[in-house]
Amino acid sequence: MGFQAARFRGEMRRAESDRKVRPVPPVPEQGNPAGMRLGLLFFAAFALAAAWSAQAQTQADEARDHFEGALAQDCPQKQLQLLSARNLRDGLDSYVEGLPPEIHDRVEKAESDRCSNADAGAACVNAADIQAADEVGRVDDLAVSICGAFLRCTDQGVCDYAR
Repeated sequence: MGFQAARFRGEMRRAESDRKVRPVPPVPEQGNPAGMRLGLLFFAAFALAAAWSAQAQTQADEARDHFEGALAQDCPQKQLQLLSARNLRDGLDSYVEGLPPEIHDRVEKAESDRCSNADAGAACVNAADIQAADEVGRVDDLAVSICGAFLRCTDQGVCDYAR
């Protein structure tokens, strides 16, 4: 049994043809690949969430501006814009307790909807209460209540209760 050259050459040709790089089929011109569509979908969802968040933040900022404007109009000498979040929370709690049941429920729902996160603190709940009062047109009543609850503030967070 000698060396079989013909058989060897045939095997080498088959091995070489297996080794050749086959071209990758081209991507169709029409439509997007599935991954691209998914990426666009995630981008659209992110943009929508960012727009909704910006709108919610704008509404909260506008409500806070209305509230601070009402405080400045009702009791400017007290400087209640210096209230700490905790002090303001005390005043807001007293105000919310005296609301009619349907508005009280709406304020509590706003608190739970906007501040359901365990990390949400007094500032979040305060903003939710102020925004809810603004939505029902009671910011002026809220400002009068807060003005009555405090004598004055002398520095940031250094305020005297009226009780």
